[in-house]
Amino acid sequence: KSSASVDPKALFLMLRSSLGQDLLKTITSGSTIPMITLRDLSKLEVPVLTLASGRRAAEVLATEEALQRQIEELKRQQFAVAGDDWAAGMLQ
Repeated sequence: KSSASVDPKALFLMLRSSLGQDLLKTITSGSTIPMITLRDLSKLEVPVLTLASGRRAAEVLATEEALQRQIEELKRQQFAVAGDDWAAGMLQ
């Protein structure tokens, strides 16, 4: 328990990592539908991350966002090349 604030981006990256997932499994209950109670979550010990980690996390997430935009643009282009309109034109 620290009074230091945690960078939410760094926390997000840490919790979605295999280390973070293992940490979350320690407070998960239920076998069919895994659940985490707010009470257990508030007791979860999270490592304090450095400012550098927070900056790096922001860079990583910005890169991921840029890549996702590129993927979506490529999907749009792919559909424009061989989408439904093109297939329907083959029947004429």
